[in-house]
Amino acid sequence: MQYLTKKNQTWDYIAFVTIGDEMAMDAVILQNDYYYSDVLTFEDGDVVNIPDVVFQEVAVIPSPWG
Repeated sequence: MQYLTKKNQTWDYIAFVTIGDEMAMDAVILQNDYYYSDVLTFEDGDVVNIPDVVFQEVAVIPSPWG
C-alpha cells in the first residue's frame, strides 16, 4: 500500500493512521529508507510505502528466581 503525505506529517503519525500503531514506525521507515536520513516531517504529496505488518503476541515467562 502507498500513502500520500500532507505537510508536516511525521513517521509515527503515518504509522498510526495506516497501521493503527505508532510503534510500527520502524517498519514504515525500513520500507522507505530513501527518505529516512533526510526527513523528519514530510511535505504535501510525498509517497510513502506502507508494509504489511504482522504483530505477534509475546509470552512473558517469569524467571525461576522470582
